This record gives sequence, structure tokens and C-alpha cells, in this order.
Amino acid sequence: MRKTFFALGSVLLLLSLSAAQDSVAAPKTRLPFCPPKTCLYYSGDFDPNNQLANGLLNVNSFFAGVAEVWVAVKPTQNVTVTGVTFNELFSSIDGDINPTPFQINVGMSAGNGGKKFCTSQGIATIKGYGEGGFGLIQFSVTVKKLMPSCKLKKGRIYFLNLLPTFNNSNSAFLMDVEYPPAPNHRGWPNVLDDSYFYAASGDINYSPTWGSSGACGGIGCDLFSFALTGTKQ
Repeated sequence: MRKTFFALGSVLLLLSLSAAQDSVAAPKTRLPFCPPKTCLYYSGDFDPNNQLANGLLNVNSFFAGVAEVWVAVKPTQNVTVTGVTFNELFSSIDGDINPTPFQINVGMSAGNGGKKFCTSQGIATIKGYGEGGFGLIQFSVTVKKLMPSCKLKKGRIYFLNLLPTFNNSNSAFLMDVEYPPAPNHRGWPNVLDDSYFYAASGDINYSPTWGSSGACGGIGCDLFSFALTGTKQ
């Protein structure tokens, strides 16, 4: 199973992430998925013009099985997270993805998924955002109301995953954010080089995504494009 997953995943990644890049518009200054009143954090925009631009499977579908990218945050104050967005490139957005699962773990490390901290879900919408790249279109997968919400404490590192789940063969790639710079970053400082990849069908057990030997391939991924909304405590 490991060999099969890597062959299929690598072919799709190469086909989608090495094609001619799309033209790039000026960075947005208004974030539709992270409005000022509720925006707690946004890691930043994917930049397809960056020579290190990359992405990693984050989807549950007939093609990919369960492929999860876990991203890290470290709040600078106590907060309640009520909404979340992952920016992804999709092969297609047909089919239903709801309800969309969301989970937060703590204590994650290479080969170790850590412990569940908050398990939630919500009704997700998929809307175009920013510029696509590599022949695919970028969409924001947004859950405005998580049920239940998740309370995070100041100074603790948490690992998050929002997983679009299709009943067909769609594939989706969570876009990386090369840092510095991170266009349109909001809120807390970004946590660099602390994201992990899990793939049940490929027997990939929380592999680090950074560095030349990481799950993102030879150029690695510093972090990924995602946002959190909610209230400050």
C-alpha cells in the first residue's frame, strides 16, 4: 500500500504542481473568511510565483483515501475558536463535503499523532479565493460555525486539521506559505516547520512536512494557508 500511494500521489502532485503557473493578482487586503471583528489568526496567502510554492494532499476521497495535513498554531492569548478556513487547490469541487470534520490535537511529533484535544465539525462552504496555480483553482474551505467550539490557551502549541470529505474521487491540496514573507498574515506569529502529514492508505504516520526529506518533497513546506475565527477571552 505504501508504494501504491506514493506512486499515485507523486504523479498527481507532479502533474498539478509543476504545470505553467497562473498569472498573479495583487494580494488581497480584505479576507472574506477572516473578518476584522472575529479574525483571530491567518497564516498568510499562497503565492504561486514563489519558486518554492508547493502543496500537500488534504482530503478524504475515493482517490486519496484519508490524507491529512496537520498545522500548528500558538495563541498569544486565550481564545475560543468558532470557525476555521483551509485554503486548498481542488481538482474539482463537485459532490457534497458536509458535515466537514475538524480536530485539534496536542503533543504531536514525528511518528506521533499526539492526543485529541477538541473534536468538532460544521457545514463548510467552498468559495474561490486569490489566485490558483499549477493548473488548479484555489478555494477557501470555510466552516463559520464549529459545533462544538474549541477553547485554546495562551502559549500552548496546537495541531489542527480540517478535512474536506467527498464521496467521489476529488483531490485537494492544502497550499503552503513560504516564510518570509507571508502575504496578508494576521494575528499570532506563525509557527514554522512544525506541520505533519498522515495518510492511512500510504501508511504515512505523521511525517514532518519541512526539509528536503519531508512529506512535501525536496523543497519542503514551511507552513500552510489557514485561518481561525472566534472570540478572545
